[in-house]
Amino acid sequence: MTCIEEASPWAPIEIATFHDGRRLLFLGACLEVAVFDLATGDELDLSPAPGVQGVDGTLFGYAMNELSLSPDGQTLWALPQLDSPIHFYFRRGVEEPAVRSTGDRQMALPIDLSRGDAPALHPAFTGDDIDGYEGTTDIGPYRTPAADPGVDINHAVYAAYLRHWIGDAPSFQPAASPTGPSLAVTQHALWVRGAGNADAGASGLGKSGNLAVYDLATRRAVLFPFDDAGFYRFWHGGAEGSPSWGFDLTPESDETIATFGLEYFPR
Repeated sequence: MTCIEEASPWAPIEIATFHDGRRLLFLGACLEVAVFDLATGDELDLSPAPGVQGVDGTLFGYAMNELSLSPDGQTLWALPQLDSPIHFYFRRGVEEPAVRSTGDRQMALPIDLSRGDAPALHPAFTGDDIDGYEGTTDIGPYRTPAADPGVDINHAVYAAYLRHWIGDAPSFQPAASPTGPSLAVTQHALWVRGAGNADAGASGLGKSGNLAVYDLATRRAVLFPFDDAGFYRFWHGGAEGSPSWGFDLTPESDETIATFGLEYFPR
């Protein structure tokens, strides 16, 4: 195991049953999710990457500070607190030759418990190419892959869209990623707690509103309208800042409320 994030007040632990009947303990760490066999006490060696022994989360983010099982018990989700050292490289505008700029990569990591010899990245969440780029980066030995796996927590899909058509557009929803997450997994979505504060730079989910919702089918955030237009208005810059985009627990009021934890109870 590489490390446990020292700045975090917790290191998440989850116990789950692998499809072959083994009971496994999962521990969130800096760039991985460590896995231990409860029968033997041994840590499983699952990654060929140097310095990483568990399920490699380098491409997803840093500090896996929340773990949550899907309702069917077949997928374990890990939510990173911070962005990955491997950036996105978004194209700016439509001119040739292409001009690209970096963007933060922060993806929820799905660990498959339903097949194979050991837990691994779930194959259902491996295919998208969000930034249209594959190759070297400007940080260390890392390379950006063609496929960008996981569920897009920090709105890279929307940032790529805006920057393609409006080359000088700001990144979509800055400061919107989780810094103190709590995660609930349903059959169709990931729900992440908000901070109860819609101001930029706030703790928790910043501008999400009360709760952030990520659709598993599209692997991106659901954008809820926060005005009378009936649809979400993209922010193209300006002093007013981008609007809230999450699920509003207090629609009768302009105020937001803090949520300190989430739990999903299947019907």
